[in-house]
Amino acid sequence: MKSNKIRTFKLSPITASVILGMFTFIIGWCSMLVFWISYGKPADRGFTFYVSFLFGDSIFLPILAGSLLVYVKLTGVKHDNQAPSLFQKRIAWIVAIISALIGAIIQGSWLLDNQIELNWTIPNPHEFNGAGWWHAAFFVFYFAIMGYLLVRFIIARYIGRLHIETNSQKNSLYLIWFGASGYAYLRQQESLGISFVNWRLLVMIPSVVLVGLLVSTMLCKRRPVITDFKIILASSISAYGIAAVSVGL
Repeated sequence: MKSNKIRTFKLSPITASVILGMFTFIIGWCSMLVFWISYGKPADRGFTFYVSFLFGDSIFLPILAGSLLVYVKLTGVKHDNQAPSLFQKRIAWIVAIISALIGAIIQGSWLLDNQIELNWTIPNPHEFNGAGWWHAAFFVFYFAIMGYLLVRFIIARYIGRLHIETNSQKNSLYLIWFGASGYAYLRQQESLGISFVNWRLLVMIPSVVLVGLLVSTMLCKRRPVITDFKIILASSISAYGIAAVSVGL
């Protein structure tokens, strides 16, 4: 007698995270590269001008998105009885929508700004070209996905009753801090316009570790602080090294 059960295809946590990371990389960095080449590689504040985009969108942001997803999915796989409730999932979606609106407001403020810094995607005040609109859409998308995944991450690590993290979860936690701190370093270097060997940037390492430890302590009181400290310290230092090498110190 044939079974009437419908088989469902489900991606593994690692596969899903790789797909999200690659998708983020392709629709963000790769798509903008195609636009830039199609526009004749404009040199005035062009594709390679902003280090936070050149290396952040190609390395740190895809890693951040993928690692958040794999942590959330690994927690669901290992602790099915502690899966987030429908209410918690709705909260995550609400935050995602709010985050998308924030991203849209930021993009709108760029269009309304009379003194906006012009670049190859904003040729004139109050004007996005095709690449500018594409980047705006990606900006909103990434804000939304971050809002959703951060809420799910907090639920998985704090609201859930997870006492012992697996090595895979610890590895994904390392990558979360790696992606977040690496992008923060690039943004700070870009805004200050100084070398990574300058003391003002070097002091960011202990600052990031301290902030990360405070956040982790507040959200995850039931976990050993020393474990989080080791993960945050190691990921922050390695992210700083990668960021420094990327921009040539």
